[in-house]
Amino acid sequence: MTKFCPNCGKKLDAAAKFCPYCGQNLTHKKETSQSSISLPTRSSKSRTHNSKKWWILLVSVIILVVGGIFTYKLYENKQQITAVNKMPKKKLADLPIVYTHQHYNNPSWNKVYHQALHGNLMVQRHTHYNLNGVNIAAQKDHYIYVINNKVVFSTNKNKANSDSTLTISDGKKVLGTVNPVTAYKEVKKKNWNEFQKVDNSKSFNSNFSIRQLAIFAALSHSADIEQDVNFNYENHTQDLKYKNGYYILQLGGDGVSQTQFKLNGDELIIKYLDPIGAKDNADAPQKTIHVTISDLAEKYYQTSEQKAYVDKLAKKLVTQGI
Repeated sequence: MTKFCPNCGKKLDAAAKFCPYCGQNLTHKKETSQSSISLPTRSSKSRTHNSKKWWILLVSVIILVVGGIFTYKLYENKQQITAVNKMPKKKLADLPIVYTHQHYNNPSWNKVYHQALHGNLMVQRHTHYNLNGVNIAAQKDHYIYVINNKVVFSTNKNKANSDSTLTISDGKKVLGTVNPVTAYKEVKKKNWNEFQKVDNSKSFNSNFSIRQLAIFAALSHSADIEQDVNFNYENHTQDLKYKNGYYILQLGGDGVSQTQFKLNGDELIIKYLDPIGAKDNADAPQKTIHVTISDLAEKYYQTSEQKAYVDKLAKKLVTQGI
C-alpha cells in the first residue's frame, strides 16, 4: 500500500514511522487530530465576550428608558401643579364636583354633579353660611364655597392652590379632604370630559366696565367709599380720569383717597397710599398690588346685594372721556 507523508507529501515506505524528508512523526495521528480541534475553544470565548456586550447594551437601554419615564413624570407633575395654581379659587369648585362624584356616593353631591353637567351651576363664597338650617363657619384663613345651595367645600384663601386642602362636605358631615393637585390628577385620568363640561369659569362674565373696575380697585383697600362717591356725584366733581397709562379714581381731597389702576390682561395693577402705621397721611407709603379681575369679582360682585352696590356706585362716578 502506497504511503505519503501528511506533512510534505513525499512518497514513503509503508512501514516508515518517520518521514525521512521532513521528520514528520507518522505514529500520532490521533494526537494530531486532537490538537487540531483547539480552535473551537477560542470561538466559545468570543461568543461569551459578545454576550456580555449585548447584556451591557440591554442594561444601558433599560436605564435610558427608565430615566426618560422618570423625567417625563417630573415634567408632567410640574405642568399639573402649574395648571392648578392658575385656577381662580372659585374655579376650584369644578374639582370637588367631579372628584366627589368619583369617590363618594352622596345624594347631594350627585345631584349637583348632574346639574353642573347641564350648565346649572352657581358658586358663592362666604365666611359664614346657613345651609338648609345648618350654620357653617369657615376656619381661620379659609373660605366656604357653596355650590347650588346644596353642598359646600372650603379651602385656604391665602395659600397657592397646590399647597391648599379641599374639605368636602354636604353641610351635615365632612366627606373627606384632598389636595387640589391630587384631585386634578385623578380627574384628568378618569373623568376629564366631565370636568370640562362643568367648567364654571365659562359662564363667568368678566366684561366689566371701567367704572365697575374702578369700584373694585377702590374696595380692594378701602371698604367705606360710598359717602365720597355720593359727595362727588352731588357736587359734579370729576373723580375718574385717565393719565399716563393709569385710571385715577379720586374720592377725597388727599392722597390716601386716590386709587390708581390699569389693566394687564386678566388682572388689575392697583396703586394706593396705605395710611396704616404711618404718622400721618403725608407719610403713608405707596402700595402696589396685582389682582385678577375674576378674584375681585368673586370678592365684591357675587351676591345680588354686592352687584347692586357696585353697579349703583359705578353709575355715580363723574368722568370725562371715559
